[in-house]
Amino acid sequence: DFFAKKWRNHIFAKHYTLGGKVVDKAGIENSQNKQYLGYGIASSYFVTSNGGIKASYENAYRLPRLTELYGDGTNIGANPNLLPEHSNNYNLGLFFNKKIDDKQHVNISAGAFYRDVEDYIHSTPPVDNGAGAISFRTYYNFGGIKVQGADFESTYSYTDLLRFTINLSYESAVDREKYVRGTNRAKITYNNRLPDKPWLYGNTDFIIGKNDLVGKDTRLEFNWYMQFVNEYSMTWSKLGDKSTNYYIPTQWI
Repeated sequence: DFFAKKWRNHIFAKHYTLGGKVVDKAGIENSQNKQYLGYGIASSYFVTSNGGIKASYENAYRLPRLTELYGDGTNIGANPNLLPEHSNNYNLGLFFNKKIDDKQHVNISAGAFYRDVEDYIHSTPPVDNGAGAISFRTYYNFGGIKVQGADFESTYSYTDLLRFTINLSYESAVDREKYVRGTNRAKITYNNRLPDKPWLYGNTDFIIGKNDLVGKDTRLEFNWYMQFVNEYSMTWSKLGDKSTNYYIPTQWI
């Protein structure tokens, strides 16, 4: 901490271990153990007593989940060779937190981020082979993925009577690898968003309620929640005409 705790910094390290036994079709066991070290720094500066600016950097890893590695036997196929995601993450944001009076409180945050990812973990969508058989969804490592985005969230509360929250997120994961690795052949998916992944979404949450309305230490509450997901393609949208691609339509839930 510096300047009477107006400037706060956190330096951290994370140690990851991924291990277990792999048994091949012949019944031969092979023990595997891999270790990874991540690290980063997060900093925030209070411009006023109610708000300020924050920034962070992290050399990060994301270990594959169990179903991503070994499937679920029903809908997801196995890929035991899946590698952890490795990324350099950069974040910059603003925050504001103010108690207006004894009854009202406002909290606002907004930020932008950039991720330079190696071995991005993402699944291929299941495919109908035309004979009624649907293939498994399987997770793979994708190279050259850059993710950029922004998010906004605001909450207003009035005592314990009501609270209203709204947030919106933009997260665009794009293939920025121009050539197929190890060759000078251009990638057909270059500069294209990853398929089967929402890139614009948000929600609102409204709560109104009253304590002790039907007895001591009780609360009667009404909650209204809405979620929005923008249209997105299930396949590489650059491949083929838009009219022949599979799209998930815009959803209001």
